[in-house]
Amino acid sequence: MTQSLWFFGSRLSIIADRTTTAGQYDLIEGYFLPSTQIPLHRPNYLIGIQSR
Repeated sequence: MTQSLWFFGSRLSIIADRTTTAGQYDLIEGYFLPSTQIPLHRPNYLIGIQSR
């Protein structure tokens, strides 16, 4: 499965989703402009690790 979409001027391609990976993960490839910055965030999997 490959589906591409544009999101805030960047192209994202869904290479594999939960239907093709038995619900384990999504694989997304992105092409971004050189000036693009990742917004500040904290991944959900780190929240549980930090609270132990």
